[in-house]
Amino acid sequence: MSTTCTTFTIADLEKNQMNEKARFFYDMWRRQSKNGGTDFGEFVPFSPDLIVLGKPKPTDPMANLVFSGNNTIGAKLFGESLEKKSAQIYANLKPGSLNDYSEVVSAAQNDCFESSEPVFDYISSQFGDQTLAYERLLLPFRTKAGPVFLVGYSMPISVPEF
Repeated sequence: MSTTCTTFTIADLEKNQMNEKARFFYDMWRRQSKNGGTDFGEFVPFSPDLIVLGKPKPTDPMANLVFSGNNTIGAKLFGESLEKKSAQIYANLKPGSLNDYSEVVSAAQNDCFESSEPVFDYISSQFGDQTLAYERLLLPFRTKAGPVFLVGYSMPISVPEF
């Protein structure tokens, strides 16, 4: 079992070399950031394609899932009962496979939380004999109350069927 994460430069995204919708979300985030704030409201119409992550607890490296739209990879993998069904599927996978995936995926998330800079990357992971591969854009939002959230948009390349 191996999981890899390749980080692209934001310059690649800015030069329109990546997914058009990812570019649109990044441009919206950048425009808002230049104006001194970020507004979730502009992203609401696109919520079916987005996830929102909260900062992880010190005892758990994975970000807290706040929201997952119904067109996201998680929804495609696990349906509406995302948390319950994902736990059942992960329990049947080769021991250690979830840990490997979690460590790699959460490293970029944590970088984004800490730097408050967007991350654009490519994730590839083997789950048994199936491959999960996708590109992912993470955009940090600092709320007026202080906490940072990440809005994520993933572009599936290969999604397993469990």
